[in-house]
Amino acid sequence: TINTSTGCSSQTCITVTIADFSVATFPTSLDLCFGESLQLPVAGDPDLDYVWSPAIGIDDINSNQPTFNPTETVTYTVTISNESANGQICQTTNQVTFNVASEIGLSVVGGGPICDDQTTITASTINAATVELFAPDLTSLGTGNSFTVDVSGSTDYLLVATNAQNCTDSVTFTVSGGPVDIIVPDS
Repeated sequence: TINTSTGCSSQTCITVTIADFSVATFPTSLDLCFGESLQLPVAGDPDLDYVWSPAIGIDDINSNQPTFNPTETVTYTVTISNESANGQICQTTNQVTFNVASEIGLSVVGGGPICDDQTTITASTINAATVELFAPDLTSLGTGNSFTVDVSGSTDYLLVATNAQNCTDSVTFTVSGGPVDIIVPDS
């Protein structure tokens, strides 16, 4: 009932239809190692429309469960919408932040053909990480940045660098050679 200031009144009835618009709850934050991809762990309703932004580091901006591979920490915004049978559009937004760990950038100096019975291998990283050396049977030979290994024949070693976010980078290298015994025949 509507009453005016002059005392008149009028009554109008309308039917209100409430559209069902429930959407999946996406995580607000996810951790990702540099260079890796991660599919959104929760799928949205495939009957709704999705638009993700920014459009970089994502495989499909219109997907209900895209795969992300950003190179730095970024917050994505998704606009989720649905048009009802009577043409009304319901819309909401969510945000997901991908925390990308810094690139480790493991490199090794040394290895290759060696004439001595030992050689020193030096490992370095672009960003802070713990470096561990593994023998061919994956036995740990220790952690650090400098390693002395025996040289005899050809041996493959594995260096693994792990950062604070538990991301890893690895390098396999070969050390070959070693001292040579020369036998000189008697004359």
